[in-house]
Amino acid sequence: MLLPLLAGAATAVPVAAGAVSLDDGDEKTSDQVTGESLVATELVVLTDRVEAGKPFDVAVVFTCSPSWHLYWKNAGDSGAPPTVQWTLPAGFTAKELRFPVPSVHDVPGEKTYVHDGTLALVATIVPPADAATIPAESLLKADLMWMTCKEICLVGRRSHEARVPREATTDSTVAFKTANTRMKPLLAQHPKASLRAIGASASIDGDAAVVVLPPKTATATFVPADTPGVVYGEPRMETTSTGQPALKIPFTLKPQDALGKPLSVAGIVIIDATKSAPVAAEFALEPQGVAGNGQAPAKSPTKQKT
Repeated sequence: MLLPLLAGAATAVPVAAGAVSLDDGDEKTSDQVTGESLVATELVVLTDRVEAGKPFDVAVVFTCSPSWHLYWKNAGDSGAPPTVQWTLPAGFTAKELRFPVPSVHDVPGEKTYVHDGTLALVATIVPPADAATIPAESLLKADLMWMTCKEICLVGRRSHEARVPREATTDSTVAFKTANTRMKPLLAQHPKASLRAIGASASIDGDAAVVVLPPKTATATFVPADTPGVVYGEPRMETTSTGQPALKIPFTLKPQDALGKPLSVAGIVIIDATKSAPVAAEFALEPQGVAGNGQAPAKSPTKQKT
């Protein structure tokens, strides 16, 4: 199901901008609200100085109005994720945005991966290694675009700027400490960078990925990354031959649809969806021996749980 899309006007604002809500019982019509009015945004720098060659993080914080949501980096069957276009000083680079763990919105005929409430997208900024090229004050500009949806979808745009000194000041140190405290619960919503961090592991078994989970794990959820050329089947819980719980994720490889990218079986495994601190981790596996619809099946190390 594709939701109706209404485009919001572009808006340039200072470092933070507010939102108004449009609740289910509100009689306002869609032409009285915009993507900007429904989503507040903020740019938060997680350092008090810029040091040559030393990466630092910047968080882009979104707060959705009640009942409205944004999309994960792989939106699913409809929608589109937020984007950030950076304008940085010469020699600076920004790494790929990191997203928190999404919720799965599953309705007949459509599955999407969404965020509601307040979330932080995080980018690592890498300054140049030559200290002589670091300006006394580095200007970071972020041009944001997002789609927020309920029964309809609205597009919002906004720009933020932040200035970071080369030498820490009293003000920048206080701001950094405040930002760290504020961001801690939002950053806790992000998945771990590896399965090992949550006591799990993964491997390719023929035409499936098998994620071996911590003992006593009753259920787990797989949220697929955007992996062109890989089509996922319905995951199912199994028990390994050694009695460990595992999540088996079938897949089919279609190299002709890979858009020139390496084939990868990747996503997030969630074993506890508690929003305050989800137990989840990212993984990526590179299938080998592509032939026909993918790998030649190998002997399965798992048996279906009964």
